[in-house]
Amino acid sequence: MRLLAVHADALSCEPVHSRGDVEPEEYPDPVSADGCIGAFVGVETGDGGRLGPVATAAAAELRGASDQLNTDTVVLVPTPHLVDDPAGRGVVTDVLDGIRVGLSDRDVRSVPAGWHLECELRTKGHPHAVRSRRLTGEDHVDEAAGETRWFLAGDTSADGRETDDLLVPIENATAVPAVLDGIVRGERRPARLDEILIAHGITTSDEGATGGGLRWTPRGLTMRACIRALLDERFVDATPVRTPVRLDPATAAIRKHVAAAGWAVEGASVTRRALCPGHLSAFADADLDADALPAALWEVGECERPDSVPQKVTLPEAHTATTDLDAALTVVEERLALLDDLDSTLGIDRVPVVRVTDEFYAAHEQWIEGVVGRFEGPVAVERGAVEHPFSVTFFASVGDDIVELGWLRVDVDGPERFGVEYADGTRRSTPVIVHTAPVGSIEALAATVLDRGVPTWIAPTQVRLLPIDQGQIERCRSVAATLSGAGVRVDIDDRARAVGERIAAVVDRVPYYVVVSDRGDEDTVRVTDSDTGRTEEATIEALADRIGASVPLDRPVSRRGPLCLSDRLVVGRSE
Repeated sequence: MRLLAVHADALSCEPVHSRGDVEPEEYPDPVSADGCIGAFVGVETGDGGRLGPVATAAAAELRGASDQLNTDTVVLVPTPHLVDDPAGRGVVTDVLDGIRVGLSDRDVRSVPAGWHLECELRTKGHPHAVRSRRLTGEDHVDEAAGETRWFLAGDTSADGRETDDLLVPIENATAVPAVLDGIVRGERRPARLDEILIAHGITTSDEGATGGGLRWTPRGLTMRACIRALLDERFVDATPVRTPVRLDPATAAIRKHVAAAGWAVEGASVTRRALCPGHLSAFADADLDADALPAALWEVGECERPDSVPQKVTLPEAHTATTDLDAALTVVEERLALLDDLDSTLGIDRVPVVRVTDEFYAAHEQWIEGVVGRFEGPVAVERGAVEHPFSVTFFASVGDDIVELGWLRVDVDGPERFGVEYADGTRRSTPVIVHTAPVGSIEALAATVLDRGVPTWIAPTQVRLLPIDQGQIERCRSVAATLSGAGVRVDIDDRARAVGERIAAVVDRVPYYVVVSDRGDEDTVRVTDSDTGRTEEATIEALADRIGASVPLDRPVSRRGPLCLSDRLVVGRSE
């Protein structure tokens, strides 16, 4: 924003032409004042993503000018030619409204946005009569945001025993786990997911991509497909949708959501950081009835997450509309049980951070204690002026980074913002929405799984066949056909390399490998567990059954790419 503040003897502004394509039948009344501050405001498109801080900064600047110049009268004049990228009328109006709120104890008069003006201005002649400021809002915190306090649940005393108090003030805690310390201090750096994914051959870098975009290899695509299949099955009862990636901040609901969430606006649009705007808009267009709630929407879509590298990620998310807060808390409990099951299936351990408003805590203290008590290990709890009545965000350490691995949020403002309603007899009511991101982004989850050790069911290749020489290729193809028919992802390393070198390439990437020679029964193979190094004889059917028993999916995910490694196209040293 550009702010030009002028100490005026007299100021008059009359709207004479609409900035739109059609002239209206009626024109707004002129705005005038004597002995005032004329605040000529140039609102930029990017201000739409930080309405609160920008309006607060402008109000603070004008309050200082008002005190210094000894006048309580301020006239707000939208002046788009002060900036190179002027915002739309809706954003300008919201900014001016925010300034008026910040100066509620002053006589503030506002010229409407969207008009060409005929102005008369007579300025004072003293040295402080004119001041110009560039305001971003970065140095001003919305006063309504208030303060929060941090607590630790599951703290232990010096001798290792749990303390009697459920919530211990964080400054009094015996030890704060490292994964929580950076979050509490607000010092968590963007996670370098790309380095982990590239190191494991799941992705390769692409210099032509923006935002750290990655190129997924066949191994990575298979891993993504397994994760997607698992989540789709767990949310099979939700209605699938596909919503826009870029949003129009000129739309009132989007503008307010972007401002509340602090998303950045780029030009005439904003890239979503989560799927909630599209889902809330879909709920607003749906015919919701109390008898049919709860009702859920499900999507796996592309988002931009500035707290990770790459920034462009794939986010699975569900939104559930419920009749009221009690119904929403029931959904939260069900989702927490689902997330517990996912942790076990994926072999990951997540650390929760619970956030609650003071009002919600006072009304639901016992319920919150039950939620906190279900988690194993320490839980950070933030109480006070937080965005939602209740939320829990999950984190995990991956290498030296802390990654966000999903969240649950109880939302009472979003449905009202988007005009979501449901029919309850003859009444129309606003639902409470539960946001569920079960694993965070697929990129963050993949990096975490790779860091912990990939479960057999999600491994891109579950069995690799290593022929001693070219004479065993046909037998390898026969074994592969049998395993593939049983739902096992299998490939053949027929490259012209020594067997030992090919075995070394298997470690950390393929759970089982089989060295195929002329010896032994046609139906029996010598299987080596890559993790333990143990080798045993097993029938091909028994090997397929062992792997099949580890798969939590109704239908297995097939291998991607050619069967034989010698036929594969290697891009960016991905193998």
